[in-house]
Amino acid sequence: MKSKIAVEKARSWLQNNSKESYSEECPDLGISEAVNGIVDSNEDFNMADLLYLLALENESEWVLEKIEENDSLAWEVVEAGIQYHDFEARWQIAVLLGFLGTSRATPYLVQLCHDEDEYVRRRALLELRQHDKTLSETIAIGWLDSIHEYSRMVAVDTLKYINSTEFESAAKKLIYDSSSIVKNRLAELRSNA
Repeated sequence: MKSKIAVEKARSWLQNNSKESYSEECPDLGISEAVNGIVDSNEDFNMADLLYLLALENESEWVLEKIEENDSLAWEVVEAGIQYHDFEARWQIAVLLGFLGTSRATPYLVQLCHDEDEYVRRRALLELRQHDKTLSETIAIGWLDSIHEYSRMVAVDTLKYINSTEFESAAKKLIYDSSSIVKNRLAELRSNA
């Protein structure tokens, strides 16, 4: 299995190098050949290996883009990856669900909107709002009091994006927010009205 070999090479390389240097310095480990084989040729593979490669290649997102080419594989990745231990895979699962965009994706996106990782939650809401305005509004309103400034920013942005009647109320609530990120985004949203 090419994916198993690619994962072993990547893990070996990462033992002596930082994950942060991976995207810049990593030599060819056969990852693209392995992923292409899985998607294009339906080669035998271990799903844990594919999820590992998805998480590893999170900066470029090319593994995600490749998985998007095969709907049945994409759903297998969703099923297996929704609770995968690495958040770098889970946020890409949210993006994948947004791409798949069917009603089948909605419960998964809602689940990811409650993920333990704040970045995963935000990415999930950004995808959910494309497909279900009612659920997006409910989640966004709940995030207006989040301790995470980026969650508050995405919440108010979502309310504006879906043309929620709750936007003005949220804007009033956040006008004096302690975060300049939230206040600046709110000002942008109001000026583009």
